Amino acid sequence: IEFIGLDAFGQSVYDSTLYNISWLEKSANRLHIRTANFLIKNTILFKNGDLLNPIDFAESEQLIRSQDFIEDANIVVSCTDDTTLVNVKVITKDAWSIGVDYRYGNKYSSQLQIYDKNLGGLGVYLSTNLYYDSSKPTIICRKYELSVSNIGGSFIDGNVWERRGQGYETYAFSAKRDFYASKAKYGGGASFINSREPY
Repeated sequence: IEFIGLDAFGQSVYDSTLYNISWLEKSANRLHIRTANFLIKNTILFKNGDLLNPIDFAESEQLIRSQDFIEDANIVVSCTDDTTLVNVKVITKDAWSIGVDYRYGNKYSSQLQIYDKNLGGLGVYLSTNLYYDSSKPTIICRKYELSVSNIGGSFIDGNVWERRGQGYETYAFSAKRDFYASKAKYGGGASFINSREPY
């Protein structure tokens, strides 16, 4: 099994030839850290030595595409000289993962979010929110959030966040495992929240 990761701009999982892209896209590609191959390896439903199963391939593509930091995926099978073996290429294209979101409420309040959906190419979501409201005793409120999907190939997703300021003092964490594929035998989740809110 060969894993091929493509940049966020200028290539397709169906044609890895580099397109003619702008200097801005080229600069973004240089800044972007590609998703680590082990994350993709942990997401697919097959491994070396398995019997060829089209359902596993189709569901693996769906699972890879479901990741917020992946734009597209394509699994290609090719024959070898040995008729009992095949070569498999798992081709993925990253999504641009860094963003800033500003929301203007009114002359008293606004909100700023800075996030990375694929911190260091490790599939970690990290976000910081700043809430400004000059009409409140504490004008700044902060929220931090960290999420990790498919922890260690277990298909368990974890999330933790904290919000403080403007009367909020809240922290929470959760873990869940969906029925991610037809071969999944169990799923479930648990969460905990401790919150003090201004109402």
